Amino acid sequence: MNQVINFFWTILCGLPVVIFWIFFGDVQLLIAFLIISLLSLFIPARFMQLSKKPVWYNKFGVKVTRRYVQHGDWVNSRSKVKNPAYRVIANRSSVGKYRKMIRLYERYHFFCFVLFTLTFIYAIVGSHYTLAPFIFIANIIYNVMPLMLQQYNTARLMKLKNSLAIA
Repeated sequence: MNQVINFFWTILCGLPVVIFWIFFGDVQLLIAFLIISLLSLFIPARFMQLSKKPVWYNKFGVKVTRRYVQHGDWVNSRSKVKNPAYRVIANRSSVGKYRKMIRLYERYHFFCFVLFTLTFIYAIVGSHYTLAPFIFIANIIYNVMPLMLQQYNTARLMKLKNSLAIA
């Protein structure tokens, strides 16, 4: 189920960007944007966290986002029907694995955020006003909200770690 959710959001939000580059993009500029996006992956994780307090992220609709993403509330509730013992974090040893998964998702969405943002700016500068709003909205849905969700998850994990002294 997680991969179906992932595929759905990737196709829905990636389509405006792909359409733009196929019909209006310059290949050399796309390569430059991809390189810039790749370089963004080297930003240290400590600069990515906007707040250490999970409640701060609630203002931005993180709990709504959490319902409809892979490993989100809807998917987890379905998994628990099939396997009542299912937990994303089953025990202390799974905390590290979950932390790595959060970092992976965060890096992926940050890469895409930079690429979508550069594409949006290029679309505006090139007067492609029909596709630009779709690229902008796709960036919010596909990258900004998942980035906020991963930061929320990191803040929750740190709070849990501090309260339970989990390594």
